[in-house]
Amino acid sequence: MTPRHRKQGNGTLPVNLYKNEVKGRVYYNYIHPLTKRKHSLGTNRLKAIKRAKLLNEKTMPDEDIAVMDKVLGKGALTISQLIDRYDKERVPKKKWKAKTKSNMLSYLRRYKREFGKRHAASIDTKFLYDWLAALGSDNAYIKHKGLLTDIFSFAKSVGVIEQSPATELLKIDAPERVRERLTKKEFDAIYDKAEDWVKVAMDLFLVTLLRPADLVRLKYDDINDGYLLVSLAKTDTYKKPVHLAIKMTAQLESIVARSRRDGILSPYIVHRLPQRKVLGQRKDHWSQVLENYLSEAFRVARDQAGVKKELTLEQRPTLYEIRALGGHIYEKKLGWKPEEVQALMGHSTVKMTGTYLAGHDVTYKEVSANMTL
Repeated sequence: MTPRHRKQGNGTLPVNLYKNEVKGRVYYNYIHPLTKRKHSLGTNRLKAIKRAKLLNEKTMPDEDIAVMDKVLGKGALTISQLIDRYDKERVPKKKWKAKTKSNMLSYLRRYKREFGKRHAASIDTKFLYDWLAALGSDNAYIKHKGLLTDIFSFAKSVGVIEQSPATELLKIDAPERVRERLTKKEFDAIYDKAEDWVKVAMDLFLVTLLRPADLVRLKYDDINDGYLLVSLAKTDTYKKPVHLAIKMTAQLESIVARSRRDGILSPYIVHRLPQRKVLGQRKDHWSQVLENYLSEAFRVARDQAGVKKELTLEQRPTLYEIRALGGHIYEKKLGWKPEEVQALMGHSTVKMTGTYLAGHDVTYKEVSANMTL
């Protein structure tokens, strides 16, 4: 694009700053390089020049800033280059669990796609706030704010930027739970519509109170000496990970036996016969069921049963509500103490005595799961 011809008297001013004289009085105007809108910067020449230089750093296209930095010898990075360095130097030191790491890496790719060409030093707090606000969700705001804060703190610590634009971002509290609880009657209605393998999962979920991520990892080989041995995925990064030894009751034996009746040779207790017997990056057996697939199968059965259909999708109970329902039944219907329910849930706040089981080199906490369906 042919640059705008500058009148005599404007040649010594920064690019995009223009002098205008009206009735003997001089005014300085800044013309935005993208919107072409005119903005007054007052009558003081030195202040107008200083303001124009600051504005140019924020408004000029990234490629122009990159050229300026190259000429001036600043060697600044784009967001994409910063993220590449963050990925190489910072991410390996993070103690993220597999699912969290997968999410964080997807966020990094998104930043590179959406504003990766921008100069890291050109990002300010307003830009980050506008980008986060456009997500339209407090949960998304909180998750991305945490990662962006860490990225720019890293950038500051290694000298890429002088100040982090993320530190001034408004802190937002996590929104209150909006999902409705699940009643036993609604559980039964969903159960009737569910596929057989989903019914096995729902029964196991209700009785053991395990999280979906732990439930889908259960194997027949995890049953030893009358106990179902479970190492809770959520505690993998704890100093003292939680390992449960759930006593195999007649009810649990019945559920496991029912899971075998489909004739599918699978190592997993919760399994299914897919249309194609293929492996993926996260599957070590073609019959394996991933957590998100189980959650979706539950939602399909829930909606077919018409449970909470008058509510929004965000308010309808999900697979996780079975865990809350099971805990309610143990405490209110079967008379368990809260500490006993928390122990079965594997909460690290419960004080329990560990029991060593033969043939295992980790300490398992013996718990009961004696609900009869």
